[in-house]
Amino acid sequence: METFESEFPSLEKEEQVKKLHALLAPHMLRRVKGDVKLKIPPKSEFIIRVELSRVQKELYRAILTKNYQVCVTRRFPCVCECPHAQSASRGTTWCSC
Repeated sequence: METFESEFPSLEKEEQVKKLHALLAPHMLRRVKGDVKLKIPPKSEFIIRVELSRVQKELYRAILTKNYQVCVTRRFPCVCECPHAQSASRGTTWCSC
């Protein structure tokens, strides 16, 4: 670090910046956008439908019906906007009402 600072005390001069670029150039990998673009295959998207597990279904129904007690008894944090909401250890909000 001391060698670097002594060789390049201030990078405000253009000649020092060019010297630094020349030193770093062999170690830098630079790609041109056009070159990279040629190597990437076209995007393909697949939608795979899967069923929710029993626990996921139960929690999903509880959240939709605003039955947050299910989440508390199962120790899963559910988001709640009621005035009784308490902060859980994970940073989420849960309700005990």
